[in-house]
Amino acid sequence: MAGHLSKNPFLPLLQPRRLCTAAASSSAAAGELAPVSVVNEIPHDDDLAEESRSRLVRDTCKLLELRGSWTPKLEAQLRHLLRVLSPPQVRAVLRAQAQTDARAAFEFFRWADRQWRYRHAPEVFDEMLSLLSRTRLHDPARRVMRLMIRRRMRHGTQQFAHLMLSYSRAGKLRSAMRVLQLMQKDGCAPDILICNVTVNVLFCRAH
Repeated sequence: MAGHLSKNPFLPLLQPRRLCTAAASSSAAAGELAPVSVVNEIPHDDDLAEESRSRLVRDTCKLLELRGSWTPKLEAQLRHLLRVLSPPQVRAVLRAQAQTDARAAFEFFRWADRQWRYRHAPEVFDEMLSLLSRTRLHDPARRVMRLMIRRRMRHGTQQFAHLMLSYSRAGKLRSAMRVLQLMQKDGCAPDILICNVTVNVLFCRAH
């Protein structure tokens, strides 16, 4: 592993001015890394807080929770319930649903992206990546990140840091470090945030 990491072109930059404290998770997902404090939480702005309290969002979450799996019938029910989609509405559903089932939240993210006259705004991608960074669902996080790159949505080190955290939670250190190579290929320059996250990931896995 040491030989592999020594070839990484980003290693000379992994000397941050300050280290962030990594806390051990005490949740049911024991053994996962807690989110690193340098990755800013998505602000719970007032308009989204109001959206989260709407009956439509609550009914959507109830429907997702009642259905045990993602089926064509569920998609038909969602289309009937959500005749018009908006980015704040989708974000509110994602945030609420991820508290109980992050995988279902990701499936809703994918379903919404396929709907006519709707397209995910950058903040919806940010929301999904942030939520996935708190789970071990690294493959959905990778797919969201690659979709952002393919669609040329605005993204930076914070989004790559979310992907790195998801890999780390799943115990995939090598894949987490490859995120730096993905950044380099994308032309995204490292900064103090990604350096801090990288050091914390390495430190937590070593302990």
